[in-house]
Amino acid sequence: MGWEMSIIKKSILILILIIIACAGVELVCNFKVLSLPSEQRGERSLLGNESELTGFEKTEKGYVLTGNYGKITWTVNAAYVDKFSYQFLTTGYLEARNRWLETDGYLEADILWGEKNGFGQEEVKFADDNNPILLKASTVKVGGDDVTWISLEVNRDESESEEVLEIIAPIVKNTVLINKYRICSVAAIVLLLALLVTFRGLVLKKIEYGFALAALFTGLIMIIN
Repeated sequence: MGWEMSIIKKSILILILIIIACAGVELVCNFKVLSLPSEQRGERSLLGNESELTGFEKTEKGYVLTGNYGKITWTVNAAYVDKFSYQFLTTGYLEARNRWLETDGYLEADILWGEKNGFGQEEVKFADDNNPILLKASTVKVGGDDVTWISLEVNRDESESEEVLEIIAPIVKNTVLINKYRICSVAAIVLLLALLVTFRGLVLKKIEYGFALAALFTGLIMIIN
């Protein structure tokens, strides 16, 4: 009975450590957003804030690409932008949905934004955004202070020119993001360390057990991510 209680106590302790570690990591990763004033949090639509429209035609819901190249620039002027998000719809998606969602098509877009550095000078940042067309939406991490503008550029091949591409609902987000993959990874690392400490006597005698545990959890983390 004594050893059963010991296992239960150790299991509860490990569970508490995992919860504390996961909560701590998520708090640190979302600290910037949580520290913002309440009026700067949440989501803000950029529809109607475009300052440059090349190769796109504006519609009621968004923007339709009229050729192989298109660029949209939105005026932002925000003290901080954590994420930029937009939805997209293509004829390739509609066709794929009709044939049981089997497709290898991708939407390739370049996301650029301007942010002011500590000297008040504007710096241009860049993110390469590639998404399977079945996702219908994309979110890009910006994490910039004093973001003045955000651009989306699309440059398609001739083979894709007949497909209709529509960009919908561009927004900037300053919202807390709970990343389930990050939580699982942190939980796996804490569990591994806890097992190594708990069974340190056995691991020291048979070091191959320690290597096996480390390999197992490393594989799990790679699968999760």
